[in-house]
Amino acid sequence: MKFKVWLECGNGALLGEGGVELLRAIQETGSLKEAARRLNYSYTFAWRYLRKLEDRLGLKLVRTFRGGKVGGAAELTEEALRLLEIYTLAEEAVRSVVERINAAIENMAF
Repeated sequence: MKFKVWLECGNGALLGEGGVELLRAIQETGSLKEAARRLNYSYTFAWRYLRKLEDRLGLKLVRTFRGGKVGGAAELTEEALRLLEIYTLAEEAVRSVVERINAAIENMAF
């Protein structure tokens, strides 16, 4: 049995695996451009996805810094880090339940 986890708010889907990957890639690379490249997303797609997520939440998730010769930078806000923590907790809880269900199914005699 497989599963997917996503978080929803009052106005629909909020954050799923793709959004989590984008936020984690921004955290790891320090750059929206590099995060998009790593995930094979266009920069425009990543930027719009992030803005849509921030609009739905009413929170700023990424702080950006203009660059010069070395380029700009991006970092996750405390709210984004908390959102990732909440998503991870939900995913771990679901995974635990699914593993127990899978074990119960495997132990059934047909």
